[in-house]
Amino acid sequence: MASKTKQLRLAFLVSGNGGLMRFVIEACRARRIPAEVSLVLSDRECGAVAQARECGIETHVVEAGAGEGSREVSVKMDAILRPHEIDLVCLSYNRLVFPPLLARFQGRMINTHPSLLPSFKGFTALEDTIHSGARVAGCTIHLCTEDPDGGPIIIQSAITTKPGMSPGDLGAMLFEYQRVNLCQVIQWFAEDRIREVNQKVSVLGARYGALPTNPACEIDLPAP
Repeated sequence: MASKTKQLRLAFLVSGNGGLMRFVIEACRARRIPAEVSLVLSDRECGAVAQARECGIETHVVEAGAGEGSREVSVKMDAILRPHEIDLVCLSYNRLVFPPLLARFQGRMINTHPSLLPSFKGFTALEDTIHSGARVAGCTIHLCTEDPDGGPIIIQSAITTKPGMSPGDLGAMLFEYQRVNLCQVIQWFAEDRIREVNQKVSVLGARYGALPTNPACEIDLPAP
Protein backbone atom coordinates (compact mmCIF):
# COMPACT_ATOMS: atom_id res chain seq x y z
CA MET A 1 0.00 0.00 0.00
CA ALA A 2 2.86 2.37 0.65
CA SER A 3 3.68 2.54 -3.08
CA LYS A 4 0.23 4.07 -3.70
CA THR A 5 0.57 6.78 -1.06
CA LYS A 6 -0.12 10.28 -2.39
CA GLN A 7 0.87 13.60 -0.87
CA LEU A 8 -2.50 15.26 -0.22
CA ARG A 9 -3.37 18.93 -0.46
CA LEU A 10 -5.81 19.68 2.36
CA ALA A 11 -8.27 22.50 2.91
CA PHE A 12 -9.94 23.20 6.25
CA LEU A 13 -13.31 24.88 6.73
CA VAL A 14 -13.25 26.25 10.25
CA SER A 15 -15.30 28.27 12.73
CA GLY A 16 -13.67 27.70 16.10
CA ASN A 17 -10.38 27.74 17.95
CA GLY A 18 -8.56 25.50 15.47
CA GLY A 19 -7.33 22.78 17.81
CA LEU A 20 -7.91 19.93 15.36
CA MET A 21 -6.54 21.89 12.43
CA ARG A 22 -3.38 22.86 14.36
CA PHE A 23 -2.74 19.23 15.30
CA VAL A 24 -3.01 18.22 11.63
CA ILE A 25 -0.72 21.07 10.54
CA GLU A 26 1.91 19.95 13.03
CA ALA A 27 1.56 16.28 12.00
CA CYS A 28 2.00 17.27 8.35
CA ARG A 29 5.05 19.41 9.04
CA ALA A 30 6.61 16.65 11.13
CA ARG A 31 5.98 14.28 8.20
CA ARG A 32 3.84 12.03 10.36
CA ILE A 33 1.15 12.03 7.65
CA PRO A 34 1.59 12.52 3.88
CA ALA A 35 -0.26 15.80 3.49
CA GLU A 36 -0.06 19.57 3.73
CA VAL A 37 -2.69 22.08 4.79
CA SER A 38 -2.80 24.36 1.75
CA LEU A 39 -5.85 26.50 2.42
CA VAL A 40 -8.06 27.54 5.35
CA LEU A 41 -11.51 29.07 4.90
CA SER A 42 -13.86 30.42 7.53
CA ASP A 43 -17.13 32.29 7.75
CA ARG A 44 -15.76 34.53 10.51
CA GLU A 45 -12.61 35.75 12.18
CA CYS A 46 -11.77 33.11 14.79
CA GLY A 47 -8.91 31.40 16.56
CA ALA A 48 -8.43 28.89 13.76
CA VAL A 49 -7.97 31.67 11.19
CA ALA A 50 -5.42 33.37 13.44
CA GLN A 51 -3.49 30.12 13.86
CA ALA A 52 -3.49 29.44 10.12
CA ARG A 53 -2.09 32.91 9.43
CA GLU A 54 0.53 32.38 12.13
CA CYS A 55 1.56 29.20 10.30
CA GLY A 56 1.81 31.04 6.98
CA ILE A 57 -1.13 29.23 5.39
CA GLU A 58 -3.37 31.01 2.90
CA THR A 59 -6.64 31.96 4.60
CA HIS A 60 -9.92 33.46 3.47
CA VAL A 61 -12.74 34.78 5.65
CA VAL A 62 -15.98 34.44 3.68
CA GLU A 63 -18.70 36.32 5.51
CA ALA A 64 -22.37 36.23 4.59
CA GLY A 65 -23.57 39.45 3.02
CA ALA A 66 -26.86 41.19 3.72
CA GLY A 67 -29.69 38.73 3.21
CA GLU A 68 -27.27 35.83 2.65
CA GLY A 69 -26.92 32.57 4.56
CA SER A 70 -25.00 29.31 4.56
CA ARG A 71 -25.93 28.46 0.96
CA GLU A 72 -24.41 31.69 -0.37
CA VAL A 73 -21.30 31.24 1.77
CA SER A 74 -20.86 27.74 0.32
CA VAL A 75 -21.02 29.12 -3.22
CA LYS A 76 -18.35 31.73 -2.40
CA MET A 77 -16.11 29.12 -0.77
CA ASP A 78 -16.48 26.83 -3.78
CA ALA A 79 -15.22 29.62 -6.04
CA ILE A 80 -12.15 30.10 -3.82
CA LEU A 81 -11.39 26.37 -3.61
CA ARG A 82 -11.82 25.66 -7.32
CA PRO A 83 -8.35 26.67 -8.60
CA HIS A 84 -6.38 25.16 -5.70
CA GLU A 85 -6.39 21.46 -6.67
CA ILE A 86 -7.45 20.37 -3.19
CA ASP A 87 -7.56 16.61 -2.60
CA LEU A 88 -9.50 16.52 0.68
CA VAL A 89 -11.61 19.05 2.60
CA CYS A 90 -11.77 18.73 6.40
CA LEU A 91 -14.61 20.38 8.31
CA SER A 92 -14.43 21.88 11.77
CA TYR A 93 -17.18 24.27 10.87
CA ASN A 94 -20.42 25.58 12.37
CA ARG A 95 -22.44 26.08 9.20
CA LEU A 96 -24.22 23.71 6.86
CA VAL A 97 -22.46 23.10 3.56
CA PHE A 98 -24.43 23.20 0.31
CA PRO A 99 -23.89 22.45 -3.38
CA PRO A 100 -21.94 23.17 -5.52
CA LEU A 101 -19.29 22.81 -2.81
CA LEU A 102 -20.66 19.44 -1.65
CA ALA A 103 -20.96 18.15 -5.19
CA ARG A 104 -17.42 19.19 -6.16
CA PHE A 105 -15.92 17.33 -3.22
CA GLN A 106 -18.29 14.35 -3.10
CA GLY A 107 -16.42 11.55 -1.36
CA ARG A 108 -13.57 13.95 -0.54
CA MET A 109 -15.07 16.06 2.25
CA ILE A 110 -15.04 14.82 5.85
CA ASN A 111 -16.54 16.07 9.08
CA THR A 112 -15.43 15.41 12.65
CA HIS A 113 -18.46 15.21 14.94
CA PRO A 114 -18.46 14.91 18.78
CA SER A 115 -20.97 12.08 19.14
CA LEU A 116 -21.51 8.48 18.16
CA LEU A 117 -23.59 9.18 15.08
CA PRO A 118 -26.38 8.68 14.23
CA SER A 119 -27.11 9.73 17.85
CA PHE A 120 -26.96 13.42 18.79
CA LYS A 121 -26.65 15.13 15.44
CA GLY A 122 -26.25 18.89 15.19
CA PHE A 123 -24.20 21.65 16.74
CA THR A 124 -25.26 20.91 20.34
CA ALA A 125 -24.08 17.29 20.36
CA LEU A 126 -21.98 17.61 23.53
CA GLU A 127 -24.76 19.27 25.49
CA ASP A 128 -27.34 16.80 24.20
CA THR A 129 -25.16 13.83 25.14
CA ILE A 130 -24.69 15.06 28.71
CA HIS A 131 -28.33 16.05 29.18
CA SER A 132 -29.48 12.63 27.94
CA GLY A 133 -27.61 10.82 30.69
CA ALA A 134 -25.88 8.59 28.13
CA ARG A 135 -23.31 6.30 29.76
CA VAL A 136 -21.31 5.90 26.54
CA ALA A 137 -20.29 8.83 24.36
CA GLY A 138 -17.93 9.20 21.46
CA CYS A 139 -16.86 10.87 18.24
CA THR A 140 -17.27 10.15 14.55
CA ILE A 141 -15.58 11.07 11.29
CA HIS A 142 -17.84 10.72 8.29
CA LEU A 143 -18.14 11.67 4.65
CA CYS A 144 -20.21 14.81 4.09
CA THR A 145 -23.47 14.56 2.18
CA GLU A 146 -26.58 16.70 1.85
CA ASP A 147 -27.87 14.94 4.98
CA PRO A 148 -26.20 16.94 7.80
CA ASP A 149 -24.22 14.61 10.09
CA GLY A 150 -25.78 11.72 8.16
CA GLY A 151 -23.02 10.77 5.74
CA PRO A 152 -21.28 7.37 5.67
CA ILE A 153 -19.22 6.74 8.80
CA ILE A 154 -15.47 6.15 8.44
CA ILE A 155 -14.27 5.81 12.04
CA GLN A 156 -15.66 6.12 15.57
CA SER A 157 -14.26 6.13 19.08
CA ALA A 158 -16.28 5.40 22.23
CA ILE A 159 -15.67 6.45 25.83
CA THR A 160 -17.61 6.13 29.06
CA THR A 161 -19.12 9.18 30.73
CA LYS A 162 -18.96 10.04 34.43
CA PRO A 163 -21.50 11.58 36.81
CA GLY A 164 -21.11 15.35 36.98
CA MET A 165 -19.30 15.57 33.66
CA SER A 166 -19.89 18.83 31.78
CA PRO A 167 -20.11 19.28 28.00
CA GLY A 168 -16.69 20.94 28.20
CA ASP A 169 -15.24 17.96 30.06
CA LEU A 170 -16.64 15.60 27.47
CA GLY A 171 -15.34 17.71 24.59
CA ALA A 172 -11.84 17.74 26.06
CA MET A 173 -11.83 13.95 26.43
CA LEU A 174 -13.13 13.42 22.91
CA PHE A 175 -10.60 15.82 21.41
CA GLU A 176 -7.79 13.42 22.28
CA TYR A 177 -9.44 10.81 20.03
CA GLN A 178 -10.65 13.20 17.35
CA ARG A 179 -7.21 14.57 16.57
CA VAL A 180 -5.62 11.13 16.13
CA ASN A 181 -8.60 9.78 14.19
CA LEU A 182 -8.54 12.73 11.81
CA CYS A 183 -4.87 12.17 11.03
CA GLN A 184 -5.60 8.48 10.55
CA VAL A 185 -8.41 9.15 8.08
CA ILE A 186 -6.19 11.54 6.12
CA GLN A 187 -3.56 8.78 5.98
CA TRP A 188 -6.14 6.31 4.65
CA PHE A 189 -7.18 8.77 1.95
CA ALA A 190 -3.53 9.27 0.99
CA GLU A 191 -3.17 5.49 0.68
CA ASP A 192 -6.39 5.26 -1.39
CA ARG A 193 -7.95 2.79 1.06
CA ILE A 194 -11.36 4.44 1.55
CA ARG A 195 -14.19 2.72 -0.32
CA GLU A 196 -17.86 3.71 -0.34
CA VAL A 197 -20.50 1.24 -1.51
CA ASN A 198 -24.24 1.67 -0.97
CA GLN A 199 -23.80 4.56 1.47
CA LYS A 200 -21.36 2.60 3.65
CA VAL A 201 -17.62 3.11 3.97
CA SER A 202 -14.99 0.45 4.44
CA VAL A 203 -11.23 0.87 4.79
CA LEU A 204 -9.19 -1.67 2.86
CA GLY A 205 -7.00 -3.74 5.15
CA ALA A 206 -8.20 -2.06 8.35
CA ARG A 207 -8.78 -3.99 11.58
CA TYR A 208 -12.43 -3.83 12.59
CA GLY A 209 -14.15 -4.96 15.79
CA ALA A 210 -11.96 -3.44 18.52
CA LEU A 211 -12.61 -0.65 21.02
CA PRO A 212 -12.25 2.16 21.87
CA THR A 213 -11.70 3.00 18.18
CA ASN A 214 -13.24 1.12 15.27
CA PRO A 215 -11.59 0.50 12.86
CA ALA A 216 -8.38 0.51 14.84
CA CYS A 217 -5.87 3.32 14.32
CA GLU A 218 -2.61 2.31 12.68
CA ILE A 219 -0.90 5.68 12.61
CA ASP A 220 2.17 6.41 14.75
CA LEU A 221 0.82 9.27 16.85
CA PRO A 222 0.38 9.65 20.61
CA ALA A 223 -2.70 7.64 21.63
CA PRO A 224 -5.23 8.98 24.16
